[in-house]
Amino acid sequence: MKTHTGDLGIIAQHWFEVMRKCGDDVRELLHDEHPTACIADAAFGYVNAFKAHVNVGFFRGAEIADPEGLLEGTGKFMRHVKPRSHRDVNVTALSKLIDTAYTDMKERVRAELQRARSCYPPPTRPIQVQLRAGGSAISVSEISTRNEAPILIPHFDTVLIFGAQSSKSQPTVGPKS
Repeated sequence: MKTHTGDLGIIAQHWFEVMRKCGDDVRELLHDEHPTACIADAAFGYVNAFKAHVNVGFFRGAEIADPEGLLEGTGKFMRHVKPRSHRDVNVTALSKLIDTAYTDMKERVRAELQRARSCYPPPTRPIQVQLRAGGSAISVSEISTRNEAPILIPHFDTVLIFGAQSSKSQPTVGPKS
């Protein structure tokens, strides 16, 4: 996006800046080479510049309100807007879409954390955790017993929790849900 020169690069940088300013909890990362805006690890939008247009995309765009009909796409979840110039887009409507996508994802993350807390009460003593994905394992030495938000582990096949259910070091094995 930054390497794209000209008006399209400026447009892309502007709309990503709008995503950044949605809240203090917005994180940035590159996903499939697209600058992506997230809340925690949940992506809500991306921006990328192409030869003839910019994509301002929404990962749950099919599920958010679009009263002005700006969103394009036929995928199950994702939708995008294609500004081709500064004059080519309804700035107010696109800003509202970005805010709606941010608010929607923030609520989804909040609901998931609440669900996780109700399913997995905090441990009464420190526990050992090992994460496994594709044959490799990462050991996390200790998770606190303080009543904190649960750690979301989105990219692992299996989570082994030692010491949570019994005093022995036998793991409690569970697939990632």
